[in-house]
Amino acid sequence: MNVIAKWKSEYEKRRLERLPRYTPTTTVFRGKTVKIGDACTYLEGIREIFENGIYEYQSPEKRPLILDCGANIGLATIYFKTMYANARIVAFEPDPSIFDALEFNITSFDFRDVQLQQAAVWIENGTVDFLPEGGFSGRIERGGTGGLPVPAVRLRDWLDEPVDFLKIDIEGAEFDVVQDCADRLANVERMFIEYHSECDRPQRFDELLAIVRRAGFRYQIHETYVAPKPFLERPPMMNMDLQLNVFCFREAFA
Repeated sequence: MNVIAKWKSEYEKRRLERLPRYTPTTTVFRGKTVKIGDACTYLEGIREIFENGIYEYQSPEKRPLILDCGANIGLATIYFKTMYANARIVAFEPDPSIFDALEFNITSFDFRDVQLQQAAVWIENGTVDFLPEGGFSGRIERGGTGGLPVPAVRLRDWLDEPVDFLKIDIEGAEFDVVQDCADRLANVERMFIEYHSECDRPQRFDELLAIVRRAGFRYQIHETYVAPKPFLERPPMMNMDLQLNVFCFREAFA
């Protein structure tokens, strides 16, 4: 990156950092115009996905199938297509306004073989109540307090062929969905699960890991949101008191 390009990049980053939360705007990423609904979410996504490379993996497949559940504005999909230009990707995003940005961004990059589904990933087909947040944290409402009705698709129905990478970032619905898919996870080569512990629900992380283990995966666990002093206080974040990233893979024990 030359000096002028670097200056422009740093100037744009500062502009985005100063924007109030949930202010729609556009920016340029890798030479393409992209829509964003929340600059904070966008910058964190760039850091996590492109700078830290949390989804980086190597595949022998020439045309891998990747399922992006909780695609948001499409940063992970863009990353996967950057790694594997011939990949087939299905990207699911239920929030209507965020889906609009997702659709714009995938079109901006002129990607082929990317199927966009404006739907929540769930345990049955139909409709679910959804609570939009404007950033990463929109979620299915299961407490009976209402929400925005959005289409829902059963993830299990999409696992009847080999899946090279399954990304599940669905803000609290992951246990139900993984449990529903348990006997089809044999078709999945790699899986990323963002686990959320909801303050008003029992913790089921041990059960989630048991399903992952029975499906033949090994795993690594990374902290995302934890309380620094949990014996003293456990401040919630979007009704979550714990968030973990689970990386599931099939390499044999060495």
